[in-house]
Amino acid sequence: IFDGAFSYVPEEEVGVGDKWYKDDNHHVGSLRVEYTVKSENGNEMEIAASSASAVNNDIQASYSRKGTITVDTKTGLLLSSSLKDDMKPRAGNITRLVIRTVKNEMQKK
Repeated sequence: IFDGAFSYVPEEEVGVGDKWYKDDNHHVGSLRVEYTVKSENGNEMEIAASSASAVNNDIQASYSRKGTITVDTKTGLLLSSSLKDDMKPRAGNITRLVIRTVKNEMQKK
């Protein structure tokens, strides 16, 4: 369940403007997500996440991710998240798949 829970954590220290990449396995295919530090304010860091589309030719679908996450810089824990995952059919197999957009939002209370 928690395999990808900390996928946004970089291997080295980062600051505003820094980028890093993580590979995420999705049932459509391998997805390479780019993370970019957008801002840092006190103990909070806002990170943009985006990917190119992963394409699976067997089921004729594409999948992508985009959004932002905010983490606590002292603990690395997630404070809030707004990520949108898109899965779309490719030409020819529209009857086999349903267009699926999932938007995950999480905030600390």
